[in-house]
Amino acid sequence: MSALQMPRKIRSLADLMARLGGVPLDRIRFQPPPGTATLQDVLDVRAREDRTCELIEGVLVEKATSLEASQLAVYLGTLLMLRVRASNLGIVTDAQGSMEIMAGLVRIPDVAFTGWGRMPGRRRPPQPIPHLVPDLAVKSSAPATPPAK
Repeated sequence: MSALQMPRKIRSLADLMARLGGVPLDRIRFQPPPGTATLQDVLDVRAREDRTCELIEGVLVEKATSLEASQLAVYLGTLLMLRVRASNLGIVTDAQGSMEIMAGLVRIPDVAFTGWGRMPGRRRPPQPIPHLVPDLAVKSSAPATPPAK
């Protein structure tokens, strides 16, 4: 799969930051260079550095973490899991559940619910980052702690 090309209107880091939704610069990876990253790069960073990154328009963006977001995700995930398991509706995933929403767009919701009907053959996809669109995705906007140096 080839990388998506960055739109020409991005001329500065400020433009890139705005295009990515105001992501702090310390979360935007420059290896590989912005606009050239692929799904394989997401997998490589995870394997090599034990870091999780999203892929947005060919740019690797490190997943933000915070105690507040984690607490909220556990709470919401527990409520969802109780309902989903009771009726065998599908699966509930946490912040380790990367999904390729569309070609070149990998997102990592803090909590997500995906019904069996969205999964090929009504089974969990075996890929580490499946092409999957959840029925419900929750992503925290809580302030993140800076990544470890």
